[in-house]
Amino acid sequence: EDWFQGAVELPMEGIKSTSIVWKQPQELETVDATALFCGEDQRYQTHLEVYPRPDGTIYICGIGGSDYISKDELKQGAFREVCT
Repeated sequence: EDWFQGAVELPMEGIKSTSIVWKQPQELETVDATALFCGEDQRYQTHLEVYPRPDGTIYICGIGGSDYISKDELKQGAFREVCT
């Protein structure tokens, strides 16, 4: 929000989560270009999203155990030290 100098107010929040990238399986020539969005699983707090990439890798996010980060925490630099 502060970046916009008051011109725009956005509900800035974040989710700290885990994601992985898989290499294309060797036995496949191509990876289907269809994204997959799975329903929420309350047991593990997951909401998997699977995205094939043009380079053949597969990006998976929403693996679970996500922590929500408030706007105030983000402004204070929450988790910035682990991202550098």
